[in-house]
Amino acid sequence: AWSNCPYVELFINDKSYGIVEPDSRTRRCTWKDIQWVPGVVEAVGLDADKKPVCSEKIESSGEPYAIEVTIEKPMPKPDGEQFVLRANASDAFIVTAKIVDKEGRWCPRADNLLKFEVEGEGVYKGSYNFYVTENKELSYHAPGDTELQAEGGLMRVAVRTTFDPGKIKVKVKSEGLVAGEASVRSKKIKL
Repeated sequence: AWSNCPYVELFINDKSYGIVEPDSRTRRCTWKDIQWVPGVVEAVGLDADKKPVCSEKIESSGEPYAIEVTIEKPMPKPDGEQFVLRANASDAFIVTAKIVDKEGRWCPRADNLLKFEVEGEGVYKGSYNFYVTENKELSYHAPGDTELQAEGGLMRVAVRTTFDPGKIKVKVKSEGLVAGEASVRSKKIKL
């Protein structure tokens, strides 16, 4: 943990693993000989009197259950105006497929094969995997391939608009997981 508090206490599944002072130069807190167990890890920032002033919790995930699909919002222009997804056959957007457990927690160790499908006024441009798969052509999991392996429980792909404005739906499925989908609309170009 990193903290600007005078002290930090670590809890794993509500059991305290001690109070440490952050390193004066880096503000890093370190606890030794901690064994990983599933559950909740909480770091509690303490004041000079060792009274709690802030905290942060993370919870380990369960087994992969579903695919959560998100259309990433573009960064705003410098003046704060939002970019509009235009039907010009060159605007593109990023889709994130995230593998989650039954409670919706991200599963960072999941490496399921994901199959992408685009419906409507979009063209799948894809992504790629770093892996070379035995007994498969080198184009397997390369740019343009609609089947990609999740890395760190995620996969991001690009989708491009067409010249026709309208709804673009992206579906993602994987054997044994609940499929996910998300959609966006491209706007007509003003001439």
